[in-house]
Amino acid sequence: MTDTSSELQLKYSVNALCVLERTLGRRTVDIIQELEVDGGPAIDTLRAVLAAGLVWKDRMAQFALRSQGMMGMPRLNVEEAGDLIEREGMHRVSLFVGRALGAFLRDMEDQQ
Repeated sequence: MTDTSSELQLKYSVNALCVLERTLGRRTVDIIQELEVDGGPAIDTLRAVLAAGLVWKDRMAQFALRSQGMMGMPRLNVEEAGDLIEREGMHRVSLFVGRALGAFLRDMEDQQ
């Protein structure tokens, strides 16, 4: 699930954000507010948001999302996301998360 290339390939979806909400026990809007606060988010929040952006790379998570509840909600692999933050640095990861999540939210807004 991790990516060691120069670009972190993050993709967000409605389903990935639902898993994120379930993982953190908070609404997406509250999570986004935390991401935008001066000083940055809690590391736990950044780690979970990063993991949600990597769900598309996890075959089992994708299968669980498509199984219509038969397998339950996939679990975000926050441990691997934490390892990625340690390798890439919080600032770099935050930039990629902000770009990818912002692009997804703008696309969702444009569809309304």
